[in-house]
Amino acid sequence: QMVELIAGSGVFLYKAQLAMCKSSCKSRSSLACQLLRVFFTDEQLICGKLSNRGGGDELSLLDPNIINIIKGKIIIYNINIRRFLLCT
Repeated sequence: QMVELIAGSGVFLYKAQLAMCKSSCKSRSSLACQLLRVFFTDEQLICGKLSNRGGGDELSLLDPNIINIIKGKIIIYNINIRRFLLCT
């Protein structure tokens, strides 16, 4: 079953993939890496860049919509972790 990474984003992945990403991550950056691997091939990650900032004109830009949704998911993850820590 497919689920949206963030409701209304139009970016979908399998529920099992999301569960695997969440269970295997120990930090925001590891969650971001796991999610990047779901949406992009190794070749795309090696030959791509996350934004137009800086150099690397020979690199292709990874889908900005997916990148922004992953960033948003990381922010939500961070807020949820902070709430959890404050409640314990």
